Amino acid sequence: MKTVEFKARVRDGVIKIPKSANFSSDKEAKVTIEWDDSNGRNYDAKKIKEAIKAAKEMNLFGDIDDPVKWQRKQRDEWD
Repeated sequence: MKTVEFKARVRDGVIKIPKSANFSSDKEAKVTIEWDDSNGRNYDAKKIKEAIKAAKEMNLFGDIDDPVKWQRKQRDEWD
């Protein structure tokens, strides 16, 4: 049994097998089709950008003089 993998566009239910696959047209083949049906993004990029901008404007961490020391203190609270 031989296996070949390639990308192809499906047009009207037809997939053309590339000549490089050396597939004899009179043989039966097992076909598996894999595709991405996510239709693009599953998020709104504009809303994410707006949220990041709002967070920057809030200056949430502006009063932290030593970020490393602050982070260690945060972790110490877990123990």
